Formats: sequence, C-alpha cells, structure tokens
Amino acid sequence: MSTQSILRVSESAPTPIVRDFRIFTEFLSNNRVVLTPKNQHLAKAALHQLNKLMATYVTEDNLNFNQLSYPLLNLFYHLALAGKLLRKVQAKGNQYELQPTERYSRYQDLNSVEKYFFLLETLWIQVDWNELNSTYRRNNVWLNIGNVFKFVSEQVPNKVIEVDSAQNEIFKHLLDSLNRHVLTLSFFGLWEVTKDEEAMSVLYSKYDFRAATFTPSEFGVVMATILTTVRNLPFWNVPMRREYGEDNLIQGESLSRHNKYSLIQDIIKEVKTGKKTKKYKLVESVLIGEKFIQAFSGFFAPGELETTLIREQPKTDGNYTFKVSLNKSTWRRIVLSGKHTLEDMHMIIQEAFEFNNDHLYSFFMDGKAWSYNSFKCTFDEQGPYVTEAIIGELGLESGDEILYLFDYGDQWEFKVLLEHIDEGELRVLKPLITARHGESPEQYHFWDE
Repeated sequence: MSTQSILRVSESAPTPIVRDFRIFTEFLSNNRVVLTPKNQHLAKAALHQLNKLMATYVTEDNLNFNQLSYPLLNLFYHLALAGKLLRKVQAKGNQYELQPTERYSRYQDLNSVEKYFFLLETLWIQVDWNELNSTYRRNNVWLNIGNVFKFVSEQVPNKVIEVDSAQNEIFKHLLDSLNRHVLTLSFFGLWEVTKDEEAMSVLYSKYDFRAATFTPSEFGVVMATILTTVRNLPFWNVPMRREYGEDNLIQGESLSRHNKYSLIQDIIKEVKTGKKTKKYKLVESVLIGEKFIQAFSGFFAPGELETTLIREQPKTDGNYTFKVSLNKSTWRRIVLSGKHTLEDMHMIIQEAFEFNNDHLYSFFMDGKAWSYNSFKCTFDEQGPYVTEAIIGELGLESGDEILYLFDYGDQWEFKVLLEHIDEGELRVLKPLITARHGESPEQYHFWDE
C-alpha cells in the first residue's frame, strides 16, 4: 500500500473526538454527577460545565438545556455506557450516578488510533441509534445510511456540496432521512456540515437537524468506502438487528430471512427490476469471526491499529450473586451458576417472592421496559427466549442491572442487580435464595376484598 493511502488519527485529528471523550470521561470519573430521575441522563448543571470543556461545543448553550440539546455529550454518554467504560450505580435514595469500570483503565492504555476505533466500533455495534436521535423519522437511517456512504465515497474530498441545490435533491433526501445522525457522524471527522437555520425553524422537533452544506473530508471518503461495503451498518449493529426481529446476533454475518431490513431490500429489488425476487439471506462480505477493526488496519502505519478493547470472554464458571428488588424495603438475594439460564432465574424469583408463575414475563437486559434488548418467556410470540440465555454467556459484569417484568397486565417490575461473580467457587447445582428482606407482596390484591 502506498504511503498516500495511510490514514492518520490523533487526539485532535481528523476531529478532536478522542480528546473530548477523554475530558468527558475524566470529568465524570472525578466528579459525582447524579443522573436525572426520569431518563437517567446527565443533569443540566453537569452538561453546562462539560460543554465549556469541549473543543466541539454548543455555542447557544444555556442552563436549561437537557442532554439531547448537546449532540456530542449525548453521543459520549451512550458510547461510555455501551462500551462499558462507565456504569450506572445506585447512590443515596433512588438516585443513580456514573462510575468508571475496570474497562475504563484498559481504554486509557490504548493509543489514539485505537481509542478512535473503539469509539467507532462501539457506535457501530453496541449503541442503539434510536436513542441518539429522538425525532419521529429516526427509523429511516437503516434504509438509507449505506447510500449516503456510497455517495460520499464517490466525492472529491474537501469540496463543499450545497445540499439544497437542484442537482442534489436525492442526496438531500438521504441526509434528511439520517436527520441528526448526519451531525453525529461529523464528530468522527467523516465530513463537516453547516446547519440549515431556515429549514430547522419549521421542523417537527427542536432536536431535528438539516444540513445546508456538506463537505466530505479525505479521511471520510476513504472511511465511507469501507462503511458502505464490508462494514454496512445493518449487518453490524446489534440493537438494530434485535429491533428487526433477529435472534442470532453475530455482528457482520448474514441477516436472517426474517430480518425486516432484508425483507425491505427484497421489495426494493422487486420494484426496481419488476421481477419477483427469491428470499435469500443478505450476506455481508466478511469472514466469520472477523473483528471490526480488521477492515481498517491496513490503512494505518504498522502497529498503530492492532487492537481495540478485547470483548470480555463469556464467564461460564463460578457463581453469580444477584440482589432482586421490588422496592427499597423488599428484596431477595439469589445465587445462580453461570450454567443456569434466565428461565432458572425466573423460577427462583417466583419462589423467592411467593408468586404463582402464571403470567408472561421478560428480562430487559438494559433495564428499560419494552426495549428490544430482551429475552422473553417461551410462551411469548417471538424470541429470543429465556431458555437460550445462559447467564455465563451474557457478558454480565458486577454492577449490571437487569429489569425482570412479570405479568404484562399488572406489570410487576423487579430490579435485578449483579452484585458479584465468584469464579473460583464450586458451582451451585440449583439456584439458591440466600437472603430475604421485607414481606412478599400479595400478587392479587382483589382477593382481599
């Protein structure tokens, strides 16, 4: 490969995202920042302080702005949590705050190139893009992002594109469909955008984004070539694949024929060709097990991009201790082995709280009711199911909190906190209840009437 094709990344180039993320995480590691009670977002005062520290900042900042008003800080919040560099920890009362994990110290040991690609990889694989963009048209990104990158890969670097010009109507439609993600991706140095103030004054949401000009960078043109081919987002993003109905979540590999993105692509082909298409799997051009960074490593000097944070190997041995809380004064402590499933956890929780095990239930792995990151009981219409969820293969770490929701009508919600993992202990053969606090509630209150 010629030296002209080698890319360069530092703390401040192609954008200061590595530098700004370092300051963001240092601030949250060194200061007690309580999260908002409703969304568990960063508090307004902390956001206002952080914004002033960023090289890329919101200029029209005020003390009443919430987290969604700061696109860069909102991105960093999701990257830090999805990348498991920070975690939510319950503090006094029902308040939560962010604390660094062991992985954060390992992230700090990476060089600037590896830090950049860890952030990009986390965005591409782990972050739920719907949470980054709260606007009503947010789902269109999956259909159009590949076409945006294809367009960028064919452009002259550093040439300004007037988005609203007549010759760029198709591109304008594509950018509009990405909405705020156009701005989010600019933070990675793929392009520069300016805001269309007139268009944004009449938009549905104050969080919408419309571009007036769009300028691909040299770095972005090269990256777009890869991101539109062997790193196509619908194949790699785990939350998106869950949302589109997939149980098999091996990033980069072929999409299930049940995946909605795959079905929509079949429909598009039929419209374009006028012929009925066979429902084949869509296959990403990667080797099975290929790491995300492998597609980019050849564009850097030897040794610059050798690793990102190696994903934790599943812990299948030892015992997992959970605190299952219905409220502050009513909780149970249970122990399961890494070989047990979430169905086993359901059964021991039912026993611990003296319920009748007579309704549907789900485990929401991100702690958010009705999210796509869930495992359902086997009587539910669609999986993935609890019988497939082996505790030791879920990538759980101490401090992780799951939401167990039982009875979709009455909606009993239990917080399931992983207190610690004891890898050296003799594995328990059956789930145990090791502590009880508070009386079990009446499952059916109307029976007392």
